[in-house]
Amino acid sequence: MARATEIAVIYGGGLAQGLALVSVPAAATILTAADGYGLSSNQYGSIFLPLFVGSVLASLLAPTLARRRGLKTVLLAGFGCNALAMATFALSAALAGVNGIAFAMVLAATGLLGLGFGGTLTAINAYAAGFFPARSETAITALHTLLGTGTALAPLIVSLLAEGGAWWILPASIAAAAVLLSGLALSQPLALSSSAGGAAPALAAAAVAGLYRCAFGSGSPSRYFMASVKPCSAIGERSISTSSAPSRSDRQSGARGVLGGGDRRPPARRRGFRANFRTGDLSRPAGADRRRSGVRRRSVGRDVRGSSVRACRPRLLRLPAAKHRHRQQ
Repeated sequence: MARATEIAVIYGGGLAQGLALVSVPAAATILTAADGYGLSSNQYGSIFLPLFVGSVLASLLAPTLARRRGLKTVLLAGFGCNALAMATFALSAALAGVNGIAFAMVLAATGLLGLGFGGTLTAINAYAAGFFPARSETAITALHTLLGTGTALAPLIVSLLAEGGAWWILPASIAAAAVLLSGLALSQPLALSSSAGGAAPALAAAAVAGLYRCAFGSGSPSRYFMASVKPCSAIGERSISTSSAPSRSDRQSGARGVLGGGDRRPPARRRGFRANFRTGDLSRPAGADRRRSGVRRRSVGRDVRGSSVRACRPRLLRLPAAKHRHRQQ
């Protein structure tokens, strides 16, 4: 079972990572102000590109590094990149008047921050799930809560420190915290159980692999597309087949009628009705003289008014059959 110090390192790393991740955009007004860094809109927007590239690259390389050198190495690398990133960002405040150098330092800081974010988040997620295998979802949720707390506190702290012109204290403090967490991580075994330790590379790649499986399945993108089309086409074929299938009354009568009841008269009687229709002799309605077991012959008027008219029930929607009965007034 993980000791308290190991748990504190993992969850403290989540809080520090949240603070570091938002420290750069929290200082947006300082970076773009004329009396600050004086970055243009294009320069400010470009500083987040290294952050994105570094985080993706670290997330892709973290499973391989965890498989070869262990998950602890991934965590230490993430803490080290975060410390370098925040130290570089804090030192750039001293060169804010030199636009070119300060901009280059901010780009380097965001690139290192992306590497630290990808490596640290991959490792702490794996450790949180490995330390509490019976409650892995709760452990990861608590970790992400601390991460979100850090992202929420960073803008508030920067705004408070910026009033005195000492906003750089936040990235400097985060760098010191990352160094402290690295020292604590070196002093702790940070070893997962045998079952979780064997699955450490898989846990480290959970974020990237999970997104890949959701997007492309187990094979190529074209294979996933075909796999997703097959169930849809099967559903469509089933809907068409069920909607075009004859109802129960149609199967019983052997002929389909307008309202689904069907014409139950013998073929000769149906031919006679068609002949009467062509000649204009419609003295008796269709089916008025048919015989049923246990029912006497009805008159023409009563048969029309008392006959049951059943609406066709779509088999796909499973709606209740609508029954209408016209009673004699």
